[in-house]
Amino acid sequence: MEAEFFASPIVVLITLMLVAGVSSLHYRDGTRTPVVSKKGLLAGYLAVVFCCAAIAAVSSYVPQAEAASIWKVAAENYWSVQIHEFFVDFILLSCGALLGVAFVGLPVIFALARIRLATVPLVLFASILISVAAAALLALGDNNSSRGFVFTMKYLVSQHLLLSLSFCLAAGLPWRRRVSDET
Repeated sequence: MEAEFFASPIVVLITLMLVAGVSSLHYRDGTRTPVVSKKGLLAGYLAVVFCCAAIAAVSSYVPQAEAASIWKVAAENYWSVQIHEFFVDFILLSCGALLGVAFVGLPVIFALARIRLATVPLVLFASILISVAAAALLALGDNNSSRGFVFTMKYLVSQHLLLSLSFCLAAGLPWRRRVSDET
């Protein structure tokens, strides 16, 4: 499996360094209180990793009968193959999600905060827009781009909403604008 190459400790380390470096850029300006505290940011990232574990568990599971009939997995190897597949999926999904939050999600949240609109519903709406744009880009090279777009969009929107919601809740973003923000 080619994806196993990217599910290595080196890739995890590089991902963590990139996420920490890019995230720290949002905390350079000491004159403003950031919309997400450093503690909230860490909690948000941990929530995303936890959600990635849940998504990987669901997406990597294959019933034993199907594993034997389609993939020719012997009964004695079933659980080791399942665990291996889970860890590969989990590492790849976590690294991608953390990089996505650091490079796309966090800048969106801080941009919304600058105009006093960093609320959970608006971040979720932005997540949908980003998912649709990503699905459109991914479907460009597909033979049947409309079918590929719809499938990819449903997949990305559902996962992005779950990951965005977990980040927002753990980071402590408000559900609505505060009265003091409106004046």
